[in-house]
Amino acid sequence: MAFVTDKGVNLWYEIKGQGQPLVLSGGFGLLHNQWDFVTDLLAQHYQVINWNYRGSGQSDRAWPGKSYNQDTWVDDLEIILDALDIKDAVLWGTSTGSPTSIRYTARYQDRVKALITYPMFKADPGFRKAFSYFSGVCETFGYDALACLTTWIGCAAENVFQPKQGEMAKWEAECFERNFAIETIDEIMSICSTNDFTSDLAKITVPTLVLMGESGVLGTNNPANKALADEFLQHVSGGAAKNHTQGRWHLLHDRAAGENRAGGDRLYIHPLNRLCPVPGNVKKPRVARVPGLFNPYWPTDYPSTHR
Repeated sequence: MAFVTDKGVNLWYEIKGQGQPLVLSGGFGLLHNQWDFVTDLLAQHYQVINWNYRGSGQSDRAWPGKSYNQDTWVDDLEIILDALDIKDAVLWGTSTGSPTSIRYTARYQDRVKALITYPMFKADPGFRKAFSYFSGVCETFGYDALACLTTWIGCAAENVFQPKQGEMAKWEAECFERNFAIETIDEIMSICSTNDFTSDLAKITVPTLVLMGESGVLGTNNPANKALADEFLQHVSGGAAKNHTQGRWHLLHDRAAGENRAGGDRLYIHPLNRLCPVPGNVKKPRVARVPGLFNPYWPTDYPSTHR
């Protein structure tokens, strides 16, 4: 395993593939595992960089005096990219990894070529309430119970209470146990609950793609989420016209050839600068509304063979 050390703290990272650097930031409990089902596919075309911030995952787990915040984790990413001499990264953040990617892009635009993100730039009242539930459920009932809740929240509507949700809940619980200690979840959720990077959005000048599903609790079919995405785009673009992309893109699996496979291939095979930067020199944020997709680990047709 590879690490960068900062004042005695080991920060884990992993690199796969060659080409355009693509930095992946997953949510608090899954971290790099959130990308398990796409990393190898992406690495066929990009230099994929996974990493863990301090206090979680394979980085050092110490939490000295509850002194961490979102900026600490942003600084951890900068420490890693600086050590790797990465100056033109595409950042892709999802779930609670989105604020890290957004904040980093606003602060270190000289290192960022483009941004792909779920529009979680602030913890609105709904997110704050959910984060408090995460802490209580996990501290009271453990990783399995939390995974049952988070998969219900994160999956496409057609998978709720279906066997695929159970498969993913089992997998998520295993990831949670590896990636964070129950004793630290309240502090992690406190950090996520206090985020508000609205003022950062106007600083983002690199090409930006909002990637958000339509289906499920966290999709654009939920008016609160649509409002969040619209607010994100308004702040970043100054009210510029938004470019909506529709389609049944399943980003994770090599299913049989057909309409869904063709859509997924377009994402992987075309360079990211065909997907994220707007053609030409016009830097307008875009929103891709992908039915059934909130998190890149959760397709609407998850194959158990990938477990």
